[in-house]
Amino acid sequence: MGFYLEYADKLGLSTQQRTSLNDIKQRALVDQSNQQRKIDEAEQALWLLTAADQPDTTSVEAKLREIENLKADQRLDFIRAAGEAAKVLTDDQRKMVLGMVPMPGSAAAPASVPKPMNMGK
Repeated sequence: MGFYLEYADKLGLSTQQRTSLNDIKQRALVDQSNQQRKIDEAEQALWLLTAADQPDTTSVEAKLREIENLKADQRLDFIRAAGEAAKVLTDDQRKMVLGMVPMPGSAAAPASVPKPMNMGK
């Protein structure tokens, strides 16, 4: 996710909004990277646990739960960062991102014209 920066021109983001969104994006990328490192380390530890000739299932289970908790935390942190980024936008900008109103410079979707039914003739 580009934290809305990919739509900067169409949304009419101010310099302050661009700066704030870029800061949020950079923090989120660093956080994601740090969390991924923790997940990778836990995965490595799990691999060592399962490589034993008689794996300790209690330890394996605990490590699996740790990994899944780390992954859930990673996703939640990203969602929180996206929410923080959305707060930087104005109400009108959020409506454009959600597709509730067209972005400037984008063609409105053409109205759908129903095709006549073929009645077998």
